[in-house]
Amino acid sequence: MKHSGAIRLGKNAMVLLFLFIAATFILAACGGGGAESQGSRATLPPQEAEDIALDLEALALSETTFDPSITDGETLYINYCAKCHGLVGLGDGPSVGSLRTQAGLNVTILQDVSDDEIFDIISAGQGVEMPPWALVLTDAQRRILVEYVRSLGGP
Repeated sequence: MKHSGAIRLGKNAMVLLFLFIAATFILAACGGGGAESQGSRATLPPQEAEDIALDLEALALSETTFDPSITDGETLYINYCAKCHGLVGLGDGPSVGSLRTQAGLNVTILQDVSDDEIFDIISAGQGVEMPPWALVLTDAQRRILVEYVRSLGGP
């Protein structure tokens, strides 16, 4: 049997890869920098960092979290985006206080941004705090999210 050299990951492996990447970002954001960065940003207390790690683990084990059959834009948005961007896209989600930047959290002002650009941001992530949702969501789900995000900006 000939091997192509390509690695195919199953659903569980993709979830673990996503968790590893997310944990790496969280650790970097929680003070993994050198002495020069210690005074310039706040770090999470160990208990809060542990709680975040446990939340990520629970997210990975959830039955509905990474469900490719979800095709409702509002459900996708609530499950994946509202934590930071808020329920109506104003950038006031419950996790906003723990983020290092507030830029880009208000998605209602994206009217001058093309659908393809929004899709690319959702797919690749943004900076170190917004994960690349292409690792979790299907192309169709990300397109549905674009439509829903677009609807948050009004007519």
